[in-house]
Amino acid sequence: ELPDGFAAPLKHGQRIILQSHYLNVTEEEILVRDAAHFVLVPEAEVSTWTAAFVNTVTNFTIPANTPDYTLSFDCGFEDEYSLLFLGGHLHEWGKRFQIERTNGGDTSTIYEVPEWEPVFRDSPMYTEYERDEFNVGPDDTFTTTCTWFNGSDEDIEFPQEMCVTFGMAYPTRVPVICDPS
Repeated sequence: ELPDGFAAPLKHGQRIILQSHYLNVTEEEILVRDAAHFVLVPEAEVSTWTAAFVNTVTNFTIPANTPDYTLSFDCGFEDEYSLLFLGGHLHEWGKRFQIERTNGGDTSTIYEVPEWEPVFRDSPMYTEYERDEFNVGPDDTFTTTCTWFNGSDEDIEFPQEMCVTFGMAYPTRVPVICDPS
């Protein structure tokens, strides 16, 4: 939910794709239902535009029978933004997730899930920030580090597994996307 006065723009006729994942581990069929709730806000009531913030890579392979495969990548910012929330996304092979921020030579961990659980894929843990609490700009770099356990006899690649830093940035009307690959 966005704070009062915040909104994300949608163009007339824009398509929205929602993705849900289910794994039925029973012998019986299951019935599922997804819902998305959108609230239309008159443009005159919007004080701050916000959009998705995503750092990801898609060109990786997690080798078969690998207990600790780790991948790290850096993403910087071209402009100044504030973040409403920040989180990480892995699938069921995830083991650990971490985001570090480097600014002016100082590096600190800003988000960490030391023991990833498969349920976090669809119910992610994320950190929320108050208005103007977390600001980033051209002097900032985020380093995303993902670690997986692949106990199978097959390599795993995107989109079967992912490594994504996500959030909401403002002020912007367009998504802030970094794909260092």
